Amino acid sequence: MKRLYLVGTTADNKRLVLAKASGAKFGSFVVPITPKLKRILQELEEGRAENVRKGKGKAAEAEAPDDAAAPNGDDNAFEKITGLTGKAAKAAAKRGKAAKAAPAPEPEPEPEPVIERRPPINSRLAPAQIQALLRQGKSAQSVAKAAGAPLDWVRRLMEPILLERVGIVEEMKRATFTKARRGPSNESVGFALVDNLRDRGVAFPERIAATGWTAYRPDGREWRVKFTYAHRGASRTAQWQYDPATRTVVPMNILATQLSWRGTNSEGVESESGNTPRARRQAPKRRPAAKKKAAKKRTAKKRTAKKRTAEKRTSRKPAAKKRTAKKTTSRKAPAKKRPATRRTASRR
Repeated sequence: MKRLYLVGTTADNKRLVLAKASGAKFGSFVVPITPKLKRILQELEEGRAENVRKGKGKAAEAEAPDDAAAPNGDDNAFEKITGLTGKAAKAAAKRGKAAKAAPAPEPEPEPEPVIERRPPINSRLAPAQIQALLRQGKSAQSVAKAAGAPLDWVRRLMEPILLERVGIVEEMKRATFTKARRGPSNESVGFALVDNLRDRGVAFPERIAATGWTAYRPDGREWRVKFTYAHRGASRTAQWQYDPATRTVVPMNILATQLSWRGTNSEGVESESGNTPRARRQAPKRRPAAKKKAAKKRTAKKRTAKKRTAEKRTSRKPAAKKRTAKKTTSRKAPAKKRPATRRTASRR
């Protein structure tokens, strides 16, 4: 039998997570915490406590003198204490001595925990194959359908995979991203992401950065980590490639590069691109009530003045139209034709 070591419990505190090596952070073996297991553990604790008490009693008896049964050197002390006389007293004393001389019973060996690693009879895939599919990012429903196994059993195998994903995300957030021609970031990926979201105008960046992370490992290669958030009515996704052995972070899109790097500009202010961060739009200052009334009066006066000027312009337009009409008619009037005169030749 292989020896397993306790890693911890699942999120719902209903199962124990065990690993092959001591001090491991992740485990692939799961043991349900059943009432039978609780009863066995309670019996073991009671047995240990009783053994400790017996050991203390034996030590006290070994230190006590032989004549402790007869205080003050009285031969009939045993008869006085027990109330027995004659042969009955002698028989009781012999039984007491035999009980003291008999060795203490050895504690029962601890039962080994029952680990449910055997797949159901109708499952077409082994537990390792099912966990490999879950590690690739597939859902428990699709894996249960492909394996032909119960959904509850697949979800039970998925619990250590979820813990493994959380550990990978936390490791990548503590790592530092190195940008080409810019060098390493001044902050880790997690802190740089929060600051860059704040510079982009995202509300509550700490709360958003705490959620929206997913990790998967396609075909046993490097881990892929995704971060999804909503901003200005659109969903945005940043994706990285992470290698836990070398702790290298490789962005897979432009948004991941922008969010995971934090530089310093010439003025010493940290920003996403190393330049001065974009100035935020300030909220308008509130005016007191008296100033608001004065502003309303001014606007009303301006409106009335505009109306008056518009009325004056409309009143002047008809007269101007008449003048222009007269001018055009006078210009367009045809010239009067002179009567034709017949010329006669003069006779000489």
